[in-house]
Amino acid sequence: MKNKTKKISKASILFYVLAVLFLLATLLFAKLTHDYISASAENSGTITLETTISIYLSNCGSYLAYSFIFYGIGMILSKFSFMTHTLADCMVEEVEEKESENETDTEDDYFSIDAKDKTEEPAETKD
Repeated sequence: MKNKTKKISKASILFYVLAVLFLLATLLFAKLTHDYISASAENSGTITLETTISIYLSNCGSYLAYSFIFYGIGMILSKFSFMTHTLADCMVEEVEEKESENETDTEDDYFSIDAKDKTEEPAETKD
């Protein structure tokens, strides 16, 4: 029995790494944005929720979105890679099965021809 391990392509690993890097960038910019909003609130006294959300989305939203996009691309590539490897394994098994069937059919045909030749009597010719 063959070892059935899931093979992950290099491209999907690259997209997973990019997703993690952009997620870390999101966390870094979220911290910097928090510090900025805290300093701004101390200077001006008040800051609205709408402004806070707007600042967070403008500073961190794109990095978070890219992180999810890269993760999704990595998942899709991983699924296609797995499907490709599975299809290749199925094709190899099918070819091996057909080859083994051809070998047994050839042996059966060989023996059946010998049996026919021995049992059949040559047709008599009329002169």
